[in-house]
Amino acid sequence: MINQSRIFTLTGSSSEHYIDKGRSILRFFFRACRICFVIFMHRSSSNVTHIKTNASCICLKYSETAEETRNARTMSSHITKITISTLEAKLLWEVEEKKDAEAQSCLDRI
Repeated sequence: MINQSRIFTLTGSSSEHYIDKGRSILRFFFRACRICFVIFMHRSSSNVTHIKTNASCICLKYSETAEETRNARTMSSHITKITISTLEAKLLWEVEEKKDAEAQSCLDRI
């Protein structure tokens, strides 16, 4: 039977080699993860910026549309008021014409 301490001393240097290799692999893995994380964060912040830009463009389009709608409503209201006032003026003019015609016919009878 082989002595356990003898096995350890024989494999001790190689196990340290494997431990060092394991550490370097872990370091490499963590560096790769950190690089991937940095790239991911950069992309996600870029995406967030892109989303914010799109959202502000949509908001701007919405506000422009809202303003156009307000302007259209104001113009429509203004046109309606003008139309109503024009119709009222026309009706008043027609009433005045009728009164004048009636007055003229009364004068003609006399």
